[in-house]
Amino acid sequence: MDSHRNRIFQPGIGILLHRGEPVWSKIRPMHTWVYKGNRKADTYLYISQRDDFGQVPDSLLELMGELQLVVDFELHSERRLARADTVVVMQQLQSTGYFLQLPPVDPRSRKPC
Repeated sequence: MDSHRNRIFQPGIGILLHRGEPVWSKIRPMHTWVYKGNRKADTYLYISQRDDFGQVPDSLLELMGELQLVVDFELHSERRLARADTVVVMQQLQSTGYFLQLPPVDPRSRKPC
């Protein structure tokens, strides 16, 4: 069987299908908590357990400074996020316990907008 038939790629999204099944069909809905730091503007840290930063690298926590809870919500594959791909966020939360959302970058200057 052709290996390309088992995987379909789409830029910016990653693997949509794996062995004929959507990747997000294997990701269960989950609750997430979103924090912002006092040192990095427009940078948000999503974690899978409230106030549990045990899986977040110490160096990242230090860079972000004092963290403040911004919002918490149920995350599922049909939910749209403003600046992040929902499936990628869910995969990162499951694999690492956190997801870091960085500010958008101006493609011309490569600096945060």
